[in-house]
Amino acid sequence: MINGTGELIPVTGKERIVTLDIIRGFALLGILLVNMLLFMAPLLYINLTETQWWTTTGDILADYFITTFAEGKFYTIFSFLFGYGFYIFMERVREKGKPVVKLYVRRILVLLLFGIMHITLLWWGDILHFYAVIGLFLLLFRNKNEKTLLIWSAMLIIIPIVIMGGLTVLVAAIGDADIAGQDFEQVQTSVQVYSQGSFMEITRQRLADFSFVAGGMYIMAPQVLAMFLLGTYAAKRRLIQDANINGPLLKKIWVWGLIVGIPFVFLQFIGKYNLLGTSFMSSQFYYLTGTVIGGAAFCFLYITTIIFLLQKPDWFKTLSPLGDVGRIALTNYLLQSIIATTVFYGYGLGLFGRVGPALGIILTFFIFILQVYFSRYWMKHYHFGPMEWLWRTLTYGKLQPFKRT
Repeated sequence: MINGTGELIPVTGKERIVTLDIIRGFALLGILLVNMLLFMAPLLYINLTETQWWTTTGDILADYFITTFAEGKFYTIFSFLFGYGFYIFMERVREKGKPVVKLYVRRILVLLLFGIMHITLLWWGDILHFYAVIGLFLLLFRNKNEKTLLIWSAMLIIIPIVIMGGLTVLVAAIGDADIAGQDFEQVQTSVQVYSQGSFMEITRQRLADFSFVAGGMYIMAPQVLAMFLLGTYAAKRRLIQDANINGPLLKKIWVWGLIVGIPFVFLQFIGKYNLLGTSFMSSQFYYLTGTVIGGAAFCFLYITTIIFLLQKPDWFKTLSPLGDVGRIALTNYLLQSIIATTVFYGYGLGLFGRVGPALGIILTFFIFILQVYFSRYWMKHYHFGPMEWLWRTLTYGKLQPFKRT
């Protein structure tokens, strides 16, 4: 948006795309649902022991539910929306003739800083630094046409599968007897530190956990970049703003999301729980393949479903509170970490390792409902969430309006 003096300022109020905010708010619910398992238990190491951490029927069924409907389906939505927002940001800056690359890089570096602080002070599973690093590669595609974006997306999304397939073959040739089942001591250490440790002890454990998981996380970088590019493509097509015009295309996306998603999510399920009784690496290959393809397919299934529902007045009224959550998504994402770590870590209630997925789902909805009310209140009194305000202020190099008058 351009003010009366010709100065570039952030998008606010009516200029926002409400549907994007609602989808973003919905994605935050799914992100918390998946992350809750990682907040509450040492799954980072449990998954390598090939043991079942959850023992009650309720917890096992809850875990199955999260795997089927949430795991891998919501960070892809966020990735898609990141690419969508990238194009909108670039167009606004370009229209004014401002330095596109300079402003975007500054915006990304601030996001990277937030991510580093999140890792250091709160939680090892941060996604912000990941998006910041991968987001820099979007600059290479800022002037590409729609066809090029689709071709690159298709190529990138299969790279993690190819890498994992190669690793599976390599490990099979070497022998993977020692790949799994060797980390139960780390499981015990994780439970002890997170449930009973001081803030500094937990910080050391958190940084160790991040170092442990970082390499595996970046295997998924090509898929995330692919979703960024698909979001950019959709923004170029005005897929969401012009949903009525794009109805036939959106229906095709919904159908294909269902057709492709169901078998690949089933493959994800088979791999995660090793229902075929294969080697550890083979089961991980099935899991990753199902997560990459099934997660992307369900992402579009969810997005198009929300778009269709929002065209009905009753559903729009029902889902609109998610819009406020989505408008301050960065603040709410970090707030989820603050609340969850306070509940589970030793400097709070110390419940780490003592709560299962069934109760975790209940806690997820309780926290999210609080965030809905918090977000509604906040947006009545302020233009931006506190972290959004800081992000914009540092990006534009000028204090942004904060409190509504």
